[in-house]
Amino acid sequence: MGRLQKLDLTKGEFETKGQYDTRMGTLPVPRGTLVFRLESPAVKYDADSQEMEFELRGDEAGLCLSLPAETTPENTPLICSASECEYTLKRALRKSGSYVGSNPFGVKQTIEYSEYDAYGVLISAASPIQVNRALRSADFRFSIGAEDARALKPFLVVEFIGELDDFLIDSGMDGHKPTLEEPYDLRVYHSYVRFRLERVMMVDKRTNQSVADFTPDLKLEPAMVYRLPGRHSPIK
Repeated sequence: MGRLQKLDLTKGEFETKGQYDTRMGTLPVPRGTLVFRLESPAVKYDADSQEMEFELRGDEAGLCLSLPAETTPENTPLICSASECEYTLKRALRKSGSYVGSNPFGVKQTIEYSEYDAYGVLISAASPIQVNRALRSADFRFSIGAEDARALKPFLVVEFIGELDDFLIDSGMDGHKPTLEEPYDLRVYHSYVRFRLERVMMVDKRTNQSVADFTPDLKLEPAMVYRLPGRHSPIK
């Protein structure tokens, strides 16, 4: 991310398109397959179906398809804007503290203040792994017995595998302004790369071996459920 932020990606006034394309092709940027790991994924077990499930959900996790607004059909929730449609992989505290604030009527309140840097990915619309556009979600499930699931769940991590869609970084800031009812001041500074999601893998972090590998062919329409057949056991 730091390397991308320092790059000059703008076509120069005296630079031809051919020269610009050549320069872009030689930039020192990550190329080929990349892996982003989620150390604390939203994994849960369904004892009735005996399936372990990882749910990507846009209205909670921030997942999006990076689609231009004009391509979004009417009556469909807006899928993407630069500051809203991210999937956060890492959040780091910049600073925190407290101060005394007051409203126009002179009522004073102690306000808790914090600033974060957030880093993550914007899921490209061209990604082989797709998301339900209306629900902003996709589920990844595999069968496993209850006792094996109980032993495995604390050690499960999820990996996003794919390639950068381009070398641009989407950045922005959002947060929460303090009120008497919610006396906290939050600012989150976002930096996200555009990413072609090709596989989603559940990994046992004790061994770094795959427990479930989800590829585009496992998708069940129309619910955007990726289900891995067969029963799995934790790797010993």
